[in-house]
Order: sequence, then structure tokens, then C-alpha cells
Amino acid sequence: MANGYIEVPMLKPKDVELPDGKKYAYSAGDMSVGDVDGDGVYEYFVKWEANPQDVIGKGFTGNVLIDCYKLDGTLLYRIDLGKNIRSGAHYTQFLVYDFDGDGKCEIILKTAPGTNTVKVGTDGTEIESTRQYITMLQEDIDAGYSHDDDYRSTSQSYYEYLVEVFKGWHNHPEVLNGNWPSTLQECFAIPREGPYAYLYQYTYPLSDENARKLVDYFIDVYAPSRSSRNDLRDFNGYIFTGPEYLTIFDGETGAELETIRYKPEREDDGLMWGD
Repeated sequence: MANGYIEVPMLKPKDVELPDGKKYAYSAGDMSVGDVDGDGVYEYFVKWEANPQDVIGKGFTGNVLIDCYKLDGTLLYRIDLGKNIRSGAHYTQFLVYDFDGDGKCEIILKTAPGTNTVKVGTDGTEIESTRQYITMLQEDIDAGYSHDDDYRSTSQSYYEYLVEVFKGWHNHPEVLNGNWPSTLQECFAIPREGPYAYLYQYTYPLSDENARKLVDYFIDVYAPSRSSRNDLRDFNGYIFTGPEYLTIFDGETGAELETIRYKPEREDDGLMWGD
């Protein structure tokens, strides 16, 4: 402590290759501390990220990893949030605290299908035989969701996602509650006179063909008019669908203690803000 700090060794995760073929190295980000075994000495939790993005930054990211270390650098376990939790400062906050009052800290955070706990060897290699996935809700399993799912969007899947949103516009809760305009034409403030006036001929519920025409308008005309950064023809890495959970893990072992539905659920898709 001569320098006023303690140097603690960490086991850096191996580089990752993402779906776009690009490779990225992991870097350490947020950290928290807590006594996970009740011996009066803090362990520390480190969040690792590879190509993290802000919510306005498109692109694929590496899996978020959270390591639990002892002060001598011993890695107790790693929580791998999986491909369905995007990496970035606005996506993963985690709490380390003795929630049940037994003198040992737990960790709680948002999870998704694919989240697991794994042991890591001294060479940095994750030991597959130790991998334990969180417990998905039975209603999601019955609906066909699984830990093998990949909800990361590509430009094409984002387009198809918007088509389905627009086809269901007339049933959107915010439309039914009167908080949003009842038509997309009104939502996008399309003039009733001019080159796009023909878009007002479409009635609701929208057919697949008409929904696609409005999606084309949204992507190619409306979105770029809001910001030059809105290049939605090249839009990937975001996650719009799939279950989200809140899981609490045993701080000492990384074992899942309980998983429940994450609230609030996704709802406005950015359209509420007009951008």
C-alpha cells in the first residue's frame, strides 16, 4: 500500500470475432466490490466489453462478461451475458449487495436467453463442461424460445421487424390509448399535398405491401430528415425482440438463485420520440 493502491491481476478474456467478421479485444470497464464469502475481505466484480456501443451507435458487440475475483487475482467464475444482451454503458448495470442478509453478497442484473455462468482456466479458456445457463421462464420455453436464439438484428431483419410493427400499428397500446396518432402518415407528418400525398390512400390494418411502402418512406425519407446519422439501410447489432430477465446470482459461486421477468418491457421502439 506504499502507493496508496493495490494491484490486482486480472484474466483478460480472449479476443472475439463478431458476425460482421471483425475481431475485437476485450477491455475492462465498470467494477464493483462485495464480500461474497463472509470472510471480511472484498472480492471484486469487473465488467469486460468488446466493441461496446451507445444506444445511438449501430454495430455488433461482443458478449458482456462479468468476472468475480479475489484480491490475489483468483477468478472464481465468469458470468457471460450471452449474445442477446448488447454491450454498452446504457445496457448493463449490475448491483453487488447482501440482498438476503446472510453476510455474503449476491449480484443482480438483466439477463436473457443465452446468459450463463462458466469457470475459466488459468490460460483464459472457458471450461465448457462447467457452463450453467439461467432458467428461462416456462411460458417462454413453451413459446419456442431457447438459449440458442440470436436476436441481434441485421439490416434485413430490422426492415422486417419494422414491417411487422407497422402492420400492427392500429393495435399498438399507445395508439389505442390516444397517445400516438392513429396513422403512420400522421405520425410522420406527411403533407397531404406533394410527392408523398399518395401514402394517405393506405387504410388500416395495413397490408404487407402497404406496410413495406411506409417502411421504405420511414427509412429513406423520414429518418434521414430527423438526423443525418439515421442510415437505416445499414443498421445492425441492435436487439428489439426476445425475452429479458432479471437474475440474482450467488456471489461466491456464480450459481443462479432466481430469475424473473425484467420490467419494464420494451415498448416504444424510438417512435414515441419522433426520431
